[in-house]
Amino acid sequence: MKYKASIITSAAALIALTGLAGFGLRGETVYAVDESTQRVESTSESALRSKTYEVDPTHSGVFFKIRHRGVTNFYGRYNEIAGTIELDKLHMDRSSMNITVQTKSVDTGNRTRDGHIRGADFFNTRQYPEANFVSTSIEEKSDGVYTLSGDFTMHGKTVPITAELFDVATMNANGMDLMGFEARFSIKRSEFDITKHLDVKDPEGGSLGDTVELIVTVEGVAK
Repeated sequence: MKYKASIITSAAALIALTGLAGFGLRGETVYAVDESTQRVESTSESALRSKTYEVDPTHSGVFFKIRHRGVTNFYGRYNEIAGTIELDKLHMDRSSMNITVQTKSVDTGNRTRDGHIRGADFFNTRQYPEANFVSTSIEEKSDGVYTLSGDFTMHGKTVPITAELFDVATMNANGMDLMGFEARFSIKRSEFDITKHLDVKDPEGGSLGDTVELIVTVEGVAK
């Protein structure tokens, strides 16, 4: 009797184990609910849902490059950036952004030059204190890389531009929902009527080139 009881006990244990493994005695699938897994999946899906983020100016920046006298690249940045991003990582085509830069915050590492750039020859920051980008579409180009299109307004002119958007990331740190990305694009300053030191016969080889390459790095905090 003890032997039979041992067999029955072992069979019961086997049934329990196979049930936990997801299979019944007849090979039928048993759909057991793992609450901890559900919680993880729920948290993951929550992180991917559409959220509105505010640009963190301390950890965001706009950097530019322009050709100087046809022999070298000259770099600068803007120190004041603000805006909002509506991000839906599950449906990036539904995402959008509106980003503004204070043109007076231009920083080239030289106060005299910065004053000249802020003046009427270039940005004319008194009349045009802001440069603004508003997205119109975001389309996936390849895995993790997107084509970002929108309207860029500067110096009283609005021009449609296309940028490459990549390194889009989200995470929770210290109880805050964060997101980040990098975007790269170029403009022709002549399209914004900024033509000081521009050689019309040799736009990139003159005293100051026409093409300006920009890199925008953004970190946002969920509202």
